Amino acid sequence: MALMVKLLRVTASGAWICALVGCGGVSANNADAGADGDSDSDSDSDTDADSDSDSDSDSDSDTDADSDSDSDSDGDADCDEDCDDDVDCTEDTCADGACQHVPNPDRCGDDDPCNGIEECNPQEGVSGSGCVPLDPPDCNDGVGCTEDACVQFEGCVHYPVDDDCGDGDPCNGVDRCDPRMGCQSEPPVDNDGDGWAGGNCPDDCDDTKNDVFPGAEEVCSDSLDNDCNDYVNDGCAGDDCASAEDITAAGQLPGGGTFWGSTFGSSTDFATCGEGTGDVVYRFSLPAYGVVYADTFGSGFDTSLEIVSGCPPSTRYDCVSGACGGGTSQLAMALEGGEYYLIVAGNPDSVPTWGNYELHFLAAVCPDCTRVVEDGTYAGDTTAAADDSISVGCNNPEAGGRDVAYWWSYCPGDHVLEAATCGTSWDTIIYVTLGGRAGEQLTCNDDVAGCGAASLQSQLQTTISGPGVYFLVVDAYHAADVGAFELDLALGL
Repeated sequence: MALMVKLLRVTASGAWICALVGCGGVSANNADAGADGDSDSDSDSDTDADSDSDSDSDSDSDTDADSDSDSDSDGDADCDEDCDDDVDCTEDTCADGACQHVPNPDRCGDDDPCNGIEECNPQEGVSGSGCVPLDPPDCNDGVGCTEDACVQFEGCVHYPVDDDCGDGDPCNGVDRCDPRMGCQSEPPVDNDGDGWAGGNCPDDCDDTKNDVFPGAEEVCSDSLDNDCNDYVNDGCAGDDCASAEDITAAGQLPGGGTFWGSTFGSSTDFATCGEGTGDVVYRFSLPAYGVVYADTFGSGFDTSLEIVSGCPPSTRYDCVSGACGGGTSQLAMALEGGEYYLIVAGNPDSVPTWGNYELHFLAAVCPDCTRVVEDGTYAGDTTAAADDSISVGCNNPEAGGRDVAYWWSYCPGDHVLEAATCGTSWDTIIYVTLGGRAGEQLTCNDDVAGCGAASLQSQLQTTISGPGVYFLVVDAYHAADVGAFELDLALGL
């Protein structure tokens, strides 16, 4: 039986399709209405119903389901893979179907601002990188006292230089550099608050004491140059006998007293040591026979010392210029009770003949005192002596023994003293003092085994630091112990 075929035209695609009347041997259920060899009704070769050649249902030629002709479904016409401009410093993107190339300066440079910050300029930059080097930074801050520099990886820094400020004279104000404000002036240093600049400034000669400054009133009882004229206690009492300072009380203290002064500007009242220089006069009294000691160790010029009675002098007792191998003086002598003058002057054979001095003075009443000047064995007797010693140290406080004293002077330095009474028949005590019997006791000894009869005699060895005048007292442990003795002395002079 012959099939009847009725052909119909589908207007939308312009294809001919079979009606249900049998088309060749094709079943009506899968009839190719477009006559293009596939099972859909369009005229292309894919199996979808649109007219393009891909297998999706849209009308474009790619295989995704959107309506543009890209392959990644982002709607930008597939320009991503084509926007790289081969310039390192640009950010390459695609937007609305067009490539964008945005300069990024962070992709340029080495993070060191000192060799110039770089910018990204694809038109003018180095090929491939797009970076354009700029000039190094100008670190000049406009402050004249700063040192401007560029520190690697840090940038501009500004160091203050104080030396670029002021006139270099700290005494008219200390000039400092403020990195922001430039040179700033500060008041000069005045540590003691007396209104005068100290430190390296010449105005205040002692910036630790507020009673020392130019023009201050001289204080005669101290050791200071109060008015900063380079002379200690100048213009104070003592330029003549009438204004002489009385030093008796200080001289009777254990160890004596110390006085400071200057002969600058003083008149010449005494022909000290036979020749006259400017002098200063002190006065002292001895109530009874005793020992007087004075020295000028520590003075700033060569000195002379003299003791006289009366003013003008009726008697000159002793005068020394220089002692102990130096230009300063040392005087020690025994005097009867009375009033005396001690004169401090310059050595007429030295230059200068005036200056600042330091005077040490001691006056000790000492009956039965004998001066010794060399080592040896000294014979003595306490039978007619009195009990003048103090009961301290190893002395027997109930003894009331009679005693005899010896004295000598030391130059500066250490001296080893040795003393013994081993050749004596009665029980002895010996002790050493600074400043007479009543002075400071330095050492003592009662008995030493193997020394004398029944080991009741005394022996000592001690080191004494000079200068000064020292006394050794031979005393008895019991009041009944009196008589002759032998004293062996090695002074260590």
